[in-house]
Amino acid sequence: ITRRLVIKFARILHFLLGGVLLVFVYHAYAELEQLRDFEAPETNSSLEEWEFAEDAVSIPDYPDLDNLLKVRIDASFGQLDYFIDPESLSIGRDGVVLLTLVIASSRGAKNVMYEGYRCDTREYKTYAYGTTNNSFYTLPDSQWKRIMRETGKAQDYRRELVTTYLCDIYRIALPKEEIIRMIKYPSFRNDDGRMF
Repeated sequence: ITRRLVIKFARILHFLLGGVLLVFVYHAYAELEQLRDFEAPETNSSLEEWEFAEDAVSIPDYPDLDNLLKVRIDASFGQLDYFIDPESLSIGRDGVVLLTLVIASSRGAKNVMYEGYRCDTREYKTYAYGTTNNSFYTLPDSQWKRIMRETGKAQDYRRELVTTYLCDIYRIALPKEEIIRMIKYPSFRNDDGRMF
């Protein structure tokens, strides 16, 4: 192969590659022009304007203290015992987990509360408190409150309830049967260090 043939072949190859590159650039430019002229579809205003609509809540009967499920709460450090009334446990159409919670001290004192938990926003609302005559007192103007991380404090039980028993990792309420199973068999719960 002579040097002249090599040079000629190189020129032809250079010309062909240049043509391919030119075609590629042309098509890329055309695509950019189409994107520039593209009009984004209108946003779904109904989704943007969506607001949480809370279901009407009916206060359940006072719990039967002999029919409670004990909940393992590591944040209590053994200072308090926590129980849930399975008869009161429900998930509303609005996604709120409703339940009666009983907190008992070693001295026999008990706090009874009927509360709602929002998995999506990590909030809770106390609808009613238990009274000494085994009935509920309904709070007239209860508001949703943020569940704060209070490591080492007894109040941290709400965070543990939400992240371990009531909601999944996508912040969606678990089915009632799954919540009860997690409470009954805490050794099978998902201790995967989920972010709060």
